Amino acid sequence: QQQQQQQQREEVPCVVVFDLETTGLNKDRNRIIEIAAANVSDPTHRPMSTLVNPGRFAVPPPVVALTGITNAMVSAPAVPSFQRAAELFQEYIDEARRRCGGASVLLAAHNARQFDAGFLQAEYRRLGRELPEDWRFVDTLPLARKTLAKEAVPGGSYKLESLAAHFGVDTAGASAHRAEADARMLGDVLQRLVGCSLENTAGTSIATDDVEKSELAEALRAMKTYSFSMGDPAKNSLRRQMAAGSASGFGDALKSHRGNGAPRWSSQQQQQQQQQQSTPLGFGATSIVTSDGEDIDVESSANIPESELDDLTYSDDGDEEDDSSTRAEAFFAREEKELERASASASGKPEKRPFWIQADPINGFVPETMDFARMVEADEQAAAASAAGAGDADRSELYALHAKLRTDYGSWEEIPVDTLKDHGVSAQTVNKLRKAGVLTVEQTLRCYPRKYQEFARFHAGMQAGTAVLVTGRVVSYLKAPYSRKGWGKTPSTLLIECDDGEGNTEQFELKLWEYVQKETEAGLTPGAPVAVRGALSTRTGRGHLTLDKAQLAAGVNPDAEVDVVTTYPKKHDIAPDRWHEVQTAAVKALKDHIPADPMTVSLGTESSVLPELQLISHVDAMQFIHAPATVDQVVAARERLAFEELVLLQVSLLQERNRAQRSGGEGVSIVSTSMCDELRGVLDFSLTRGQETALEEILQDMSGTTPMLRLLQGDVGCGKTIVAALGLLAAVGNGHQGAFMAPTEVLATQHATTLENVFSRLENPPRVVLLTGSTPKKERDAALRLIESGEGHVVVGTHSLISDNVVFKSLGLAVVDEQHRFGVEQRAALAGKGPVGGKVRRKDLATVAGPSEKEGWENRKRADEKEADGDESDRAAWAASGDDAPTATESTETTESIDDDDMVEWRHAPHVLAMSATPIPRTLAMCKHGEMALSSIDEKPAGRLPIYTKLLIGPDGIDDAHRAMVEEVQTGGQCYVITPLVNASTADSFERFKSAEVEHKRLVEKFPQIKFGILHGQMNSEEKAAALKAFADGHTQVLVATSVVEVGVDVPNASVIIIEDADRHGVSTLHQLRGRVGRGSRQSKCFLLVGDEAGYPSQQRLRVLERSNNGFHIAESDLRMRGAGDLLGTRQSGSQVSLFHASVATDLFLLEAARRAAAETIARANVRGENLPAPLAIALKDRPALVDLNV
Repeated sequence: QQQQQQQQREEVPCVVVFDLETTGLNKDRNRIIEIAAANVSDPTHRPMSTLVNPGRFAVPPPVVALTGITNAMVSAPAVPSFQRAAELFQEYIDEARRRCGGASVLLAAHNARQFDAGFLQAEYRRLGRELPEDWRFVDTLPLARKTLAKEAVPGGSYKLESLAAHFGVDTAGASAHRAEADARMLGDVLQRLVGCSLENTAGTSIATDDVEKSELAEALRAMKTYSFSMGDPAKNSLRRQMAAGSASGFGDALKSHRGNGAPRWSSQQQQQQQQQQSTPLGFGATSIVTSDGEDIDVESSANIPESELDDLTYSDDGDEEDDSSTRAEAFFAREEKELERASASASGKPEKRPFWIQADPINGFVPETMDFARMVEADEQAAAASAAGAGDADRSELYALHAKLRTDYGSWEEIPVDTLKDHGVSAQTVNKLRKAGVLTVEQTLRCYPRKYQEFARFHAGMQAGTAVLVTGRVVSYLKAPYSRKGWGKTPSTLLIECDDGEGNTEQFELKLWEYVQKETEAGLTPGAPVAVRGALSTRTGRGHLTLDKAQLAAGVNPDAEVDVVTTYPKKHDIAPDRWHEVQTAAVKALKDHIPADPMTVSLGTESSVLPELQLISHVDAMQFIHAPATVDQVVAARERLAFEELVLLQVSLLQERNRAQRSGGEGVSIVSTSMCDELRGVLDFSLTRGQETALEEILQDMSGTTPMLRLLQGDVGCGKTIVAALGLLAAVGNGHQGAFMAPTEVLATQHATTLENVFSRLENPPRVVLLTGSTPKKERDAALRLIESGEGHVVVGTHSLISDNVVFKSLGLAVVDEQHRFGVEQRAALAGKGPVGGKVRRKDLATVAGPSEKEGWENRKRADEKEADGDESDRAAWAASGDDAPTATESTETTESIDDDDMVEWRHAPHVLAMSATPIPRTLAMCKHGEMALSSIDEKPAGRLPIYTKLLIGPDGIDDAHRAMVEEVQTGGQCYVITPLVNASTADSFERFKSAEVEHKRLVEKFPQIKFGILHGQMNSEEKAAALKAFADGHTQVLVATSVVEVGVDVPNASVIIIEDADRHGVSTLHQLRGRVGRGSRQSKCFLLVGDEAGYPSQQRLRVLERSNNGFHIAESDLRMRGAGDLLGTRQSGSQVSLFHASVATDLFLLEAARRAAAETIARANVRGENLPAPLAIALKDRPALVDLNV
């Protein structure tokens, strides 16, 4: 009873409000320039405020105009760095706690969850420190949204100034947008929001049934609802220290394995591979050949360290003898580096992460925060004031013009192709273009050259074979005699004289095999200037130099040092040599009609992206791409056009994201982390830095009013499930439910068991409900009642979760595991089961909640009809879950009888977290899944030994693998043997591949002392479950299986996996299969077996698995070896947004800039209340939507 009484009483915390002023919202360059705090609980405690020196980062003009803080002010000698400012801030909070009798401290800020608290944490981490673990924050923004109707606030905005005006807070004498003034204002607003004064209340003990202090109790409850922690509140607990001590031997164990040299189970055969020259990556779809015959490898990812790119390729040294010992040594050395990096990360030291694991550029921009809206307004005011105040009429006029053009769609309509006639193109050629569907000048300009050849001006010392441009004067010209055999059988001869660049004269004797026009021949008189291109060859008997494939070069500048020749394909019935004339006219037409640079108008003069990239203009890019004077101009043009392609792609994706997030009205705001903190307080382990970052990104998204759309990807065994579990707990702790959808029943059952075990550590664990297609009717009905009543807090299941009869009381977060196994409609159907937002007339439903009820039913119906990915049991479950759906006839009858004036419920869209166990290359993820924000986890929990991987070729390799299998079983371990087929195939293309049935029979006969089991997709559910249980319990020592064990199988004692015909699988699948081992304390091994028939490219593709255990590293390497087209399942060009110049494999820097620019542009348009800028809208007008995310 005493414990119950203590639990019913709560202590009022010491409330400290704080505010930050920063240099802006660019995450890489944003720094704090002022910090202030005020003690609400003790008004006698004088507020603290200090400017902060941002170091090398300047205060931009918009911030100066908004706050009055200048660069001179923050760079004054007395202004402290952030390190000292953080100490002052922490000292103030400690003093506030002391004044309040040691009560706990609650730090309040407006928009704390999405900005202030996260930004403060990021600044601490830049110093290699973490926020104090006992700090808790409260966000007054969602508190205001909950307390006040939007219509009641002046201007319909929850800005701090609007709330102050609503409550009549006295702001006289306060400096607008200065930290101390805003902190004081927030203290008054907070007390109005909670309905009582908080002065001198810290440390007060309140009983839940205390009538006299009911107002204070309500205030405490309101603040608690919107309070949260940053980081791990139990990171220094005794439990964690003991757990860390038990894992401290991992590094020593790794070194001991490394010290053993080559393992005795390594291959004994000798392999000699033919070393092949790899093809350069290239830039886009067109090759550039220099004068010396080399292909240019133009990469926009110049900011990527060369060592990181080199590490993604494999080069066999071709040694005669097997170098297993060397490879083993290198493997463990790399793993030691990974361990050191993880240790540095865990200790809080700042680190530079590899490019493939960097943060998503859109984090912090979408959805737009209130701070972003404030900065947009400041940007526009500063730009207008600067243009007007400087007395620069041209600049002011340009700013006004861009503002007008941003919404003037008529100015950006594409130019009709008939305009080319005005610039010298024949009507016949224009008609050919129209017939081929090329209807505008812009479409004409997008018919790019297929090749560029550089010719260098001839000078003495050039090597034979160099592509040269010879400019000089005609000595003589001998026309080829007429031949009955046709033109070209005998050449014309041209003798020219030129300067060799060193003051001497050189003569060339040239054979012209191509027909020479009569007009050109008339100009080839002695002494006339002439230019010829060709490949430098040998001298004739008379000492004259010669050129191979010599061609007359008309219109070349005689002083030009280089000549770049474009080659067009035969396209649209227009000969390649006619395209030069067409494109010259098209560029002229573009110059005459385009009102301004489209990207500058779309992104705005306030955007920092274009100045950072220093790209040329759109018109110059089109000029240089079709008629370049130098190779540098081609490179500059391609960079600009590649950026435009990527911007259009990202705008398409983020527009779809924006539409989906806004289609369900305001989303579910989830702020409190109380249950998450409770669970983290009883866990035996700390989250890795990657898990911490991903969790913070998820919780930050969930705190907003727009539904989260986030993809969480991570390596095998990196701990995605615990991150998802904490997200589900946050939803439950805020009064909502969570759903966890898995592709197979086996995986769903495993997830349900895992979540139950994890949640069982809590004092009041949430109830986990499992619902699959094979759930018996009685249990299914009971589960449905629990879900509908809200007593089922976390619901785990397969496709059954999207059935119409599954009704959630208040779904706050939907987690979709192995998201690539589900269709878009299936994910959208789950996302359409959010909490009820209210009732409206049926005819108004679309305006409130996006799609109409009919459209929603059609989406669900399409999802029902789509065949489910997974095994036979899940297909049966999917069919069973559709039994309750009405037939088409019933649906039609119901629709016809609907009254548009009926009141119907509409639902908010829940937050959606998709998870992918297969790491996706970062550039590919931002293109293929660009509508979702990206979170990545690349670190594995401490204590896991790396998996040694070996590629074995031919029969000798099979013997080595089986020898290792026997040794492992004899020492108490278990083993997987994976085959590509279930049964033997008679097809010619499959007859060499092994099958599970045949291999199981053969191994049983060959190794009678070992207990073998078998598992594949053609077995029924009971047989699968029995096979898995026997293996998990240790009754089966070796499990022969297909790739059905790729996910959902967790047997810690399994330490060897043998993958037959490994070249039949992609490296991502192989990495997933390899992840079935390495889950226990035994050193694990993976053997990739391939036959002698496997070619050299296939073997090289598998070598990356020998080199690395990092799934992201492997995915990036696979992207560079195979190309984006193969990994996407389609080529980069298509009916959507095509990528001709941009390369997903290499243009990471441009892609990041384009994604950030697209996010900023859409966010600015939303803040302004405008549509998409006119140039972008016109460019995307005829392109279909990339993906339907309507929820």
